[in-house]
Amino acid sequence: MSAPLQKIVPLPPTVQAPAATPEEQPRMSLFASCKATKPSGAFTLAELVDGVREGTWRVEVTECQDTHALDGVEAYKASRGSVPAVTLSAMFKTRDKDASPDEKGAVHSGLLQLDFDAKDHTGMAIDEIRSIVQAAPFVAACFLSISGEAVKGIARIPASIVTHPGSWEAARQYFTERGLTLDTATKDYTRLCFVSYDPEPYHNPDAEELEPAPVPEKSEYGEASGGTVRPEFAREILEEISQLWGRQEYPEWLKITSAACDGVGEETAIELMKECFPEEDDGEYERLVRSLRTFIPWDTLRTYRVNTTDPENFLKLLPDVSPEDPFRDAFPIFRAGESAGIAMVADFVESLLIEGAASVVYGQSNCGKSFWILDLAVCVATGANFRELEVDRGAVVYVVLEGTYGFKNRIEALKRAERFPEDTPLYFIEVPVSLLQPKHADKLAASVKKVAAESGLPCRLVIIDTLARAMAGGDENSGKDMTAAVKQIDAIRAATGAHVCVVHHCGKDEARGARGHSSLRAAVDTEIEVSRPEGETITTVRVSKQRDLPTVEPMPFSLKTVVLGVNQRGKPVTSCTVHHEDASMARKTRKAGRVPKYAPEDLLRFLPAATVKEWLGKAKEEAGISASTFYELKKRLETSERIEQETSTKQIIATPDSDNSDNSNLEFLE
Repeated sequence: MSAPLQKIVPLPPTVQAPAATPEEQPRMSLFASCKATKPSGAFTLAELVDGVREGTWRVEVTECQDTHALDGVEAYKASRGSVPAVTLSAMFKTRDKDASPDEKGAVHSGLLQLDFDAKDHTGMAIDEIRSIVQAAPFVAACFLSISGEAVKGIARIPASIVTHPGSWEAARQYFTERGLTLDTATKDYTRLCFVSYDPEPYHNPDAEELEPAPVPEKSEYGEASGGTVRPEFAREILEEISQLWGRQEYPEWLKITSAACDGVGEETAIELMKECFPEEDDGEYERLVRSLRTFIPWDTLRTYRVNTTDPENFLKLLPDVSPEDPFRDAFPIFRAGESAGIAMVADFVESLLIEGAASVVYGQSNCGKSFWILDLAVCVATGANFRELEVDRGAVVYVVLEGTYGFKNRIEALKRAERFPEDTPLYFIEVPVSLLQPKHADKLAASVKKVAAESGLPCRLVIIDTLARAMAGGDENSGKDMTAAVKQIDAIRAATGAHVCVVHHCGKDEARGARGHSSLRAAVDTEIEVSRPEGETITTVRVSKQRDLPTVEPMPFSLKTVVLGVNQRGKPVTSCTVHHEDASMARKTRKAGRVPKYAPEDLLRFLPAATVKEWLGKAKEEAGISASTFYELKKRLETSERIEQETSTKQIIATPDSDNSDNSNLEFLE
């Protein structure tokens, strides 16, 4: 099988678009019906919009609508065949499918047709679709289709057939981010658009020009647009190039061959190249085609030849193609010495959280961690400083997997504290979300993108509260399950660019950190511990891991109770807001694990002793060793056979020769 090809869609410097805009002169062809091949007139965009508004085609459109209502879809489609149509993206001499490109004489209009069908947008009203389309800065016009069940948009783009696919791709990306599906058929610049009747069409003569996006179409040789050009037309152009300029230098020869493969397919291209540019070595075209991994679209070669202002050098102006790269499967590499300047960390919460990174906030149940992270989320959504840390404003998505009622009451408490304006872009999800199901991660990423589109702000923070609920059915202590969850967190970050924070619990021993497998801590960029000793009112938040930022000082806070009302039994309904305390109120750092203060051998200096109780008393009085430490050290002495009970006196003594003693089961008298 041949290596996959990467299509290059260039911006040709020599293809000159007409200087006039679509408002200034006729730029689109009018056809009496969709079956007509010769245009019956031409329109400017302004004239088309006026015709749609004033009802120029109202009779034809109304007849189609009546047919749709009375006789169904099939009859409607048949009646629509008599309605006039325009080619929004170009003017044509003819639409005859058998005509050569030169006979068609296409001149691009600088416009792109946009179609959005209601059936592709379940749950969205047609007016909602229309409002999103009209809000795009590059949309010059918009109106309803004949059926009233689709929105027709017209975008301003560069007047170039070559870059038309890139313009369509840029439009597709824009509307996909805003929840709309652009009809793929509009990628074709020859596509017809039926005229319509809409008393209130949208028209923006000052629409911006949409910049084309790269079109990385990968395919096998002869299958991209390969095989779509009639061989006789391809032969005509190849023969012309051969007669005018002969066999080209190697780079230009590669370009011609790659374009031929795109136009007529691999096998036909080889035969045509042999006819027009005879082989110097047997089989050289077969070898060349197998080695190529990029190709130039056939239309690009044809367009350059027809429109170039420098015919003698037009092949040199085409994008370069190259044979197969022997290192094509290698990871991208960069020379360290060529790195430019200082890499700046994008911390949207100063010195705390980084854009597109991941974090975990953990602590015991009921220590206030959810109150704290919500307080931080509100600062992000409003752009207010968090304590004294600067915050870059952005939308927030909070996945509430436990305590939904409590979450809603916390929002109400924040409103009453005048910290949560009505338009605050903080959104919450209360349906079950599983980080063990890739589809759920995809849905969550789609929700985040929807929030960004609706709010008009980048979604900076996604909070999943709690990790235990997001891993329901999995095992937190399993490396396999935790790694799977981390993978989905990474997928959400990569798809949205948002920071993903998971709220988690710690184990029975707080000093050992977050509960579960260590792969979570290894994966996150920031780890934040929330702790509050039993009986105390001050909670301390401490950054226990920070990958690329300096560690901020501990952040103590207390909870202020807010009475929201009374329930059906007349009892108060309350919630809390966070009150930030001075850093001096933070509790001292808890050391991870116990640090031994005494060695087992330290007990030996308090022997002999008549009883264990006497031995403990000596150790406590003379060295301050607690009872719990004493018994732990005593057990280790027993295990290592360092002590025994003397036969005659029954005293506890140190073993004179532990290698020959057998007193592991010795019971001492209390």
